[in-house]
This record gives sequence, C-alpha cells and structure tokens, in this order.
Amino acid sequence: MSIYNSAYSKKRTKSDPAFRARNVAAATAWAKANPEKRSKIAIRRNQKEKADAPEKVRARGLVNQRVRFARIPKASTLLCVECGGVACHYHHHNGYYFESRYDVVPVCVKCHKKLG
Repeated sequence: MSIYNSAYSKKRTKSDPAFRARNVAAATAWAKANPEKRSKIAIRRNQKEKADAPEKVRARGLVNQRVRFARIPKASTLLCVECGGVACHYHHHNGYYFESRYDVVPVCVKCHKKLG
C-alpha cells in the first residue's frame, strides 16, 4: 500500500497543480511550526551528503559564497545556457575538482536534472 500511495502521490503532484500547491503549503507550515525538527533533518541530510561527496559540498559552498559577496551574479538573474529560460542553479560542468570549483554555468531546474 505504501508503494502504491507513493507512486500515486508523485503522479498526482506532476499532473495536478492544486494538489502540489496544497502539499507545498502543508510542508511549509510544518517547517515553520517545527523548526527544531526541521533543523535536525537538515543537519542529518547535510552530514550524509558531506560524507558521500565532500568535494561537491565544498565546491557548492564556495560558489554560494561568491554569490553572497556579489562576485558572481545570482543564477536567477541569468538565462539557462541549455534552453534559454530563467536559470535557478549553477552547474559545475567540469566537475567539482579544486581547479574548476568556480567554473559554473547557469541552468534551470529541468536542464540541471537532465545534465545530472
């Protein structure tokens, strides 16, 4: 039953904008009502990611730092290099190595998922 419910929810989230909006609103409300639990979940997720791919976390942090200090523009102010839409993320197209940590291109969410 759990597998069925998960598949149904994913399918409905993609096809029904009202359903997705309700889920997002409920998740946002829960996060605001439970900041301690939310913090613990985020810490656990970040620790797992850091253990799995430390170079990726380090490179992402360095790019975010450059954005904070206005050394590079926010990705949302640029166009996606793949489709020309509004970008949301920076993509490390040459990998996360130290030499290419700042070698990023702006991409939208859809294209970033395709690029992997």
